[in-house]
Amino acid sequence: PLRIPSLTAVWSNRAADRSTAQALLSLGTLFFVAISPLFAGEHDLAQALYAPEQVQRLFLPGWHGETLPGEIQTLQEAQVLVIERSPLRLLPPQIGELTELTVLVLRQTQLSGLPVEIIRLSQLRILDISDNQLQKLPQWLVNMGQLREIRLKGNPLAPGEVETLRKKMPQTKILF
Repeated sequence: PLRIPSLTAVWSNRAADRSTAQALLSLGTLFFVAISPLFAGEHDLAQALYAPEQVQRLFLPGWHGETLPGEIQTLQEAQVLVIERSPLRLLPPQIGELTELTVLVLRQTQLSGLPVEIIRLSQLRILDISDNQLQKLPQWLVNMGQLREIRLKGNPLAPGEVETLRKKMPQTKILF
């Protein structure tokens, strides 16, 4: 025989569904509260220039400019700078003032070269210049022995140039 659930059974199932939804919402809130400190120190450029001493990580996805303002040099505590999917064509020489940078990501931009001032970034460990317009690597790059990883994928570089860099920087992982 066909059994039709009683109204009480239907209501208790819906209550259980609501409890599950509330529990998931609570877990989501807990996850956000627990994880948000990991993002502390992330800023957009306007916030960063307003309080530069508080900036540790600066993410500028979709940066709309062809260059960065020279005021970027005020971000003395920045350890990570990420610019991607941007018409960025030129980095200002002041980029060399960000001496605490350990990670510099300039991915999917329109860069065709790098300023020599990057050599002053003595803490830099990761340089990601993937998917740009680089046809030639700067010669001074081999003097950055502290680099542990260089990402070059998506650039119109000659393979021989990359192999030369690999030979001169054997301790550095070079992805091409």
